[in-house]
Amino acid sequence: MTQALEIPMHHFVRAADIKPTTAFARHASGYRRCALSDRSVGAVHTGWGLCELDAGGRIDRVQVYTVARTPSDPRVGALEAGRLEAIAARVRAAGFAADVYV
Repeated sequence: MTQALEIPMHHFVRAADIKPTTAFARHASGYRRCALSDRSVGAVHTGWGLCELDAGGRIDRVQVYTVARTPSDPRVGALEAGRLEAIAARVRAAGFAADVYV
């Protein structure tokens, strides 16, 4: 069994460098995104960013899902289907279509 190394990792983004640009143009209008953490900074299985949606903008749908593989950190685990459905219900209540993937 391999043991994970305890290496602290920090990634900082200057506020001046956060400039969302048009994203997913085939599936949305008025939607912009700026990646804050992704493969470019060593996050192999995680990506997150700051997103903007204009008033009157649209997105086709929101995908709600959990981890696809067992995380290396035993404190992290998959969300149960019921929790994913609860998140999707909140997305739908906000006026968006949502698909749940378990």
